[in-house]
Amino acid sequence: MVGRGSLFIYIRQRYPHVRVWINDLNPEVSCFRQSVRDSASQLVQEIGRFRRDEHDGRQLLARLKALSPETLPPVSRAARFFILNRIGFSGTVECGGYSEQPFRERLTDTPINRLMAAVPLLPTVHITSPDDSTLLTNGDQNVFTFPDPPCLKAIPSRLYGEKAFSIPPAITSVRLVICNSAPTDKCHH
Repeated sequence: MVGRGSLFIYIRQRYPHVRVWINDLNPEVSCFRQSVRDSASQLVQEIGRFRRDEHDGRQLLARLKALSPETLPPVSRAARFFILNRIGFSGTVECGGYSEQPFRERLTDTPINRLMAAVPLLPTVHITSPDDSTLLTNGDQNVFTFPDPPCLKAIPSRLYGEKAFSIPPAITSVRLVICNSAPTDKCHH
């Protein structure tokens, strides 16, 4: 995980009792996170099966990209996303090309096993995939909101696609706050 994911891990480790809502416009990312939270062992087994049984990375990439993720069961969809992210050129999933080096060096036991380490951080996390404006317009005003920079779309992007989030005109600024209060204390910002 990068961007919001890295910040999420830090917040969860530092403030384990805070309520967390993690969102991504890309439904594949949200499905992946939900599968890690709800079915990590099954997900690790499915990814491990691909790692053991597949020896031609170019064919694997083509076959997985040809699948329609919406038609797959959640764990298979999450495994597809993880594998494409690991073996696609520059970690891009839907628009990346093939490179042998990521297939050989990034789809290894280490990142696969790391998925299990994320499980304790996720049991109570609300994971969704609507447009980020939902987070900014629906909810408590005493919320820490971190819009991942790629979501602040200024130019067309092959990396993040045409669905990248743009700030709605009504929202001109986002106040980012981390409260150092104990979980039972009221945050005074």
